[in-house]
Amino acid sequence: MGLAPEGFSRSEQKKSWNEVLNNISKYLNGDVTKKEEKVVEPQKKE
Repeated sequence: MGLAPEGFSRSEQKKSWNEVLNNISKYLNGDVTKKEEKVVEPQKKE
């Protein structure tokens, strides 16, 4: 079993987090007012 391509992994992770956040919002009877996406690359160690 090999590693999945980075783009695929990120898109699946994004879908998963959106589902989690939507479920929390529904559970708490809240409204989603803003969804923002920001990708941060890890810092490289020197």
